[in-house]
Amino acid sequence: MDSVETGRSPFFSQLQKEGQRAADLVFTDLDTTATTSNIEPGVFRTSQVNTLYGTLPLFVLAHIVVVPAFASAIAHQLQTAMTTWWLTLSIVPVALLVILWCHLSRRNSPGASVAEIRWIELSGILFGLSWAMFPAAFFAPADADLRILIVAGTLAASAMGTFALSRVPAAAIVFCALITGSLSFSVSQLGGPTALTFTVFTAAYGLILAGMVLNQHRDHLQKALDAQEMHHQKDIIALLLNDFEQGTSDWLFECDANGSLIYGSARLGEIVGKSPQDIKGLTLLDAAGADATHVGWVEFYETMQAREPVVARHLEVDLAGKTCHWQISARPLFSENGVFRGYRGVGRDITAEWETDQKLIAAKEAAEAASAAKSQFLAVMSHELRTPLNSIVGFSEILSSRSEETLQPEVRLDYAKTILNSSKHLQTLITDILDATRIENGTIALIEQDIDAAELVEIAVKMCRDQAEKADVTLVAKLTDGIEIRADITRIKQVILNLLTNAIKFSLTGGVVNIELLRTHDDRLALVVRDGGIGIKSEDLGRIFEPFVQAEDGMARRFSGIGLGLSIARKIARLHGGDVTLESQFGVGTTARLELPRSRVTWPRKSANPAPGVAA
Repeated sequence: MDSVETGRSPFFSQLQKEGQRAADLVFTDLDTTATTSNIEPGVFRTSQVNTLYGTLPLFVLAHIVVVPAFASAIAHQLQTAMTTWWLTLSIVPVALLVILWCHLSRRNSPGASVAEIRWIELSGILFGLSWAMFPAAFFAPADADLRILIVAGTLAASAMGTFALSRVPAAAIVFCALITGSLSFSVSQLGGPTALTFTVFTAAYGLILAGMVLNQHRDHLQKALDAQEMHHQKDIIALLLNDFEQGTSDWLFECDANGSLIYGSARLGEIVGKSPQDIKGLTLLDAAGADATHVGWVEFYETMQAREPVVARHLEVDLAGKTCHWQISARPLFSENGVFRGYRGVGRDITAEWETDQKLIAAKEAAEAASAAKSQFLAVMSHELRTPLNSIVGFSEILSSRSEETLQPEVRLDYAKTILNSSKHLQTLITDILDATRIENGTIALIEQDIDAAELVEIAVKMCRDQAEKADVTLVAKLTDGIEIRADITRIKQVILNLLTNAIKFSLTGGVVNIELLRTHDDRLALVVRDGGIGIKSEDLGRIFEPFVQAEDGMARRFSGIGLGLSIARKIARLHGGDVTLESQFGVGTTARLELPRSRVTWPRKSANPAPGVAA
């Protein structure tokens, strides 16, 4: 006896435990269970009802088909009245579930109420009672074949209903308990070892179903908890991303394996002028309206095709007709089995930073160029100073060391002229350096006078006559009398002389330099000097007015000068409110233009005929 009970104790102990678990679940309030599991009850109820909503029609349809089929099978052997009562009782839970399904179909609220859960539990109990009546009423009077049908049908109904109602464990377990309990009791009334064995089997079958319901419930509870946690994490991430975008100029994106955007943050939409919905399906290239041939975009897509991380890639984009600059960083996304899914990354507009960097680079290059120009200037100036000084010192030593008897008078005179010209050249160099310094320091003062423009130009032409004759260059002046200007005569003459000497210096042998006074459409005075000389290369033209700059590196050796003349000329002109400009074509010639503003010019009242060309 003891051994028998001892052998049975593990089974009955486990049976007791499972029964207690079922009872706890049945009689414990759903909200309490959800709360202890840290799940919002409303969220969990909603998941339960939504799952049942999809299975209810199939369950009801199966019930409607199976119940009449069983009723017709037993009606010819057993009492018709009992069969009718069973069919009537089976209709009630069906009606309840149909009412519930219609209610859920018309529901506007996304959440599920406790009343809906209780309605499902009531329907489960009524279903259980209807199927529990099936073996209780028909098993005993049936023959052996019909009993097999009743047992099979009852077990099948218990399994079908239990799993259909498993999302509401209380309803499912009560349903299963009522049916398996009724079947066990009906079979046990037959007596004998077979009946006892089947009774134990039925009870174990019911416990197994109840245990499976409990396991499903725990899985469902865990999934609901995971879904809730994921939802909370998404909310937190969305909040953090919103704070991130609000606090920075960065924006986020995600694209699929084809490079099409599946997500773009609101800031990205603002930048490209599209809503986040509109940019979905577009590539970053299309969204930005960029040039696919730009080296940055080519390298960007080459990196993406290689499935490699994109690190601080600089991209040029066109937004609303303005060239902007982006910096993109992204990492490739892969599934658990290694399938490439796309890219997720962050980008930002670096236009302001890029423009600042370019200005710094330009400033650095300009500083380096200025330094190089000054170094070149020192080298040129050293040569320019050394040459006349050598002449002055050398010829002075000869004159001082030899008597008048040893040097012929014409030779002595020639030496003296060489010393004089070298001294004047030194004087000019020093004057240019001092003028450049005064202009840069803003210490130069204009001494303004009124003078006839044609007269001033003629003076400058006469001063350049010797230089022109030595270079075999003809000066042709086309001047208009009666034009009076108010200016610093010495400084403006310095500008004119600079333009004339440059034109002569860079003219070809036998060339012509034309000088002309013109009246512009807005009544400004223009002095135009044209030559047919060597011209200036286009890449040098933009920097020819910079201090210490000449048109080419070898120009200082080929043509004397320290590269200050044009810079000084322009600055003097601008001190007068005018300007000096150059137009040139390499190998063809150069046109220099001095303009003075209307406020400094008095035009003759009657048009004067221009004087004929004057050759000098």
